[in-house]
Amino acid sequence: MINYTLKQLYSFEAVVRLKSFTKASKELNITQPAVYMQIQQLTQNIGTDLVNTKGKRISPTHIGKQFYQTCLAVIKTLEQSKADIEQTLNPDSGHLEISVATTTNSFVSRALAQFKKQHPKMTFHLEVTNRQLLLEKLSHHNADLVIMGEPLKICP
Repeated sequence: MINYTLKQLYSFEAVVRLKSFTKASKELNITQPAVYMQIQQLTQNIGTDLVNTKGKRISPTHIGKQFYQTCLAVIKTLEQSKADIEQTLNPDSGHLEISVATTTNSFVSRALAQFKKQHPKMTFHLEVTNRQLLLEKLSHHNADLVIMGEPLKICP
């Protein structure tokens, strides 16, 4: 069984993404030797090199690239879990993905400003786009809220 810690996963993800132990240490708010040690321990636990270092250049090995994808999935799951817990503990917070038609942007922007005043812990991403992309987002459930200027024509 391969054992690793969350610190090791976060360190590895940051090192690969930023291609630097120093940049990763700054982002993670830990020392550069601590980041290096996390990667060394992870490498030892897995049993193979995960990164190649040539001077200051860092790149993932073949297995490192595969493991990086695993790290991204684990971190995404953990962050979503954290957000879900925060939402349950504080229902006034959360995040909304909102897509609107160009023609409704002015109205929606004013409405969101009022909404934000009433719910300051809420965050949202507003995408202003064309009707065709809005319909695609709607059909693929890629937005929490879609606002168009003209109602949909529903065929029987």
